[in-house]
Amino acid sequence: MSRKQTKRDPEKTRKAIKYYLSQGLSIIPLKGKTYSTNEKESKTPLLTWSKYQKKQATEKEAMKWFENWPMMNIGIVTGQVSGIVVVDLDSNEAMKMAEKNGLLDTAVVRTGKGAHAYFRYPEGKRITNTVRLNGLEIDIRGDGGYVVAPPSLHWNGNEYRWLKGKELWKKDLAMLPESLVETISKPGNGNGNGSGLKPLYGGVDAGQRNDSLARLVGSWLYDGLSYEECLRMAELWNKNNRPPMSDREVRAVVESIWKKHQECKQIIDPELKKTLTYEKNLFYLPLFVHNRRLIHKAETVVYEKETNEVKRRWEVHGVSDWGLPGPFDEAVFFAICMLIEKNNLPARNPFPVGSIKEIARTMGIPDTGKNLSLIKKSLKRLVAVTLVSDHTFYNAEKKQRVTDVFHLWDRVVFKGEELDKNKKADSTLIWMSEVVLNNFRNKYLSHLNYEKYISLKTYIARGIFRIIYPILEREGKVTIKYSTLQQRLLFNRENQISKIKQQLEQPHAELKNKGIVNKIKITPIEDKTPTEVFITYSI
Repeated sequence: MSRKQTKRDPEKTRKAIKYYLSQGLSIIPLKGKTYSTNEKESKTPLLTWSKYQKKQATEKEAMKWFENWPMMNIGIVTGQVSGIVVVDLDSNEAMKMAEKNGLLDTAVVRTGKGAHAYFRYPEGKRITNTVRLNGLEIDIRGDGGYVVAPPSLHWNGNEYRWLKGKELWKKDLAMLPESLVETISKPGNGNGNGSGLKPLYGGVDAGQRNDSLARLVGSWLYDGLSYEECLRMAELWNKNNRPPMSDREVRAVVESIWKKHQECKQIIDPELKKTLTYEKNLFYLPLFVHNRRLIHKAETVVYEKETNEVKRRWEVHGVSDWGLPGPFDEAVFFAICMLIEKNNLPARNPFPVGSIKEIARTMGIPDTGKNLSLIKKSLKRLVAVTLVSDHTFYNAEKKQRVTDVFHLWDRVVFKGEELDKNKKADSTLIWMSEVVLNNFRNKYLSHLNYEKYISLKTYIARGIFRIIYPILEREGKVTIKYSTLQQRLLFNRENQISKIKQQLEQPHAELKNKGIVNKIKITPIEDKTPTEVFITYSI
């Protein structure tokens, strides 16, 4: 997709609406980004659309939508109603697999990170929505789903376009390959057995709410969330429903599934039962330093206000000539996190990274010799880092804080190096420490939007993004102290409000320019020494 931003052309939208209807496709209006007001783009339908899963809108209805929302995006409802199934390819790996297997020999739309391949709906079969098919970034949109269609605008200003020669009006739709139909139908491939929950997060219509919430709560409990966390998640999710359930109904569903979960605890995966649940996860603690000079120790201390007594301490130590990890090491670390997430959880040792080039590509940098050498050094540095937790983590199982010394990774073996006697590694392998494994198993490290993360260029912007993004996604707003940012990101602390604003000006501009936040408010806290401010980020 071109990086040049496209201005929305309402006339193109009007013509597209008429064309899709003429082809027997069911369409719905979607929210779109309005650049004049910098409104954040959303793929959310602008109306209740359950009936359009069964019948096509009339041209009169669709033109009325267009009159009401001239800046709308267009959604094509997939499944039997339109006679199509769309394969959503959301990564370079998925695109390569699709090309290799002939999945692009049909009508294809270029999207933000990949493509939508359109197929005819197979007769005598039922195809529902599937997420992460075979662990790849491949989603299937069938009955009950929809896709964003050209000429809609992506959040970055680019237009969804039909690939040249693969336009809907030029290319006959291929039949959905039988091998793909069989794969979709297998249990555990996201077809209604837990991994197909992604479409539910945008909210559902009346008649689907109780069942959808029950499935979501079941998945949250399996992932180790507490009753209170499930209830909070359910309340936030309910706001997206059309219309929302009452608070009493939400609580009743959560309580019902919670009780069933408690009764069935003895049959839960024993590996999951061993997982420690931490009150604070590794994702939020400071691991990387802002400056590039060689530092061997960084320390964060948290004080208890009532007694002014040191309660918790977190230390990061570098060893020998390696020093502490910096901004580049942070990018390497999160590239590894992204690769692990793409290969499905729970993470297990050793984890095969593949080649060093794969890490470079995930980081979004050229896989040149110099970069590959820097990545290898970074991996060694990350193995060498020692972390000290003095009551920083909380073991919910034992109901006590944890004091321990550990590493991020225990070992790394590069591709081609000797693994065991007479055996060489066919992939770069990483052995993660128990703490990191537990963070992955509890999905604490899976909340980062890596594409947005690597689009940020300054260390402080990336650090702020790591801290605020999961909360922004849930709440839409987060307030944090300047001193908290400084402690977690380990940058120099300023003691004047004007200098604090100057220090944060560039990273804040990046966060706004990338559409991560819309508003940032800095509020001084009076009578504080050293100078302290609250920073509020909102979307």
